[in-house]
Amino acid sequence: MEWQAATVMLVGWFGQNLKAIKEFPTWLAQLCIAVATFACYALVTPPSGPINTWVMNGVGWCFQTLGAASVMGNTPLAPKTDSH
Repeated sequence: MEWQAATVMLVGWFGQNLKAIKEFPTWLAQLCIAVATFACYALVTPPSGPINTWVMNGVGWCFQTLGAASVMGNTPLAPKTDSH
């Protein structure tokens, strides 16, 4: 499995578990997911070419990870949002 897919799945799973904590605001959990994903992207993918393309690729990974977290919350893989 490539590092990108592993990052999306692992950060998404941890993020969904964070979103499941009732006392933890969902928007803050989503921000944590996005920051962690972009940090992983930035550590592994050095900027090449136009900086705006590099940033938009990182943002794309953030949205994919947020989507993966939501999908995991609707399956037995992770708890539903605000369930704990």
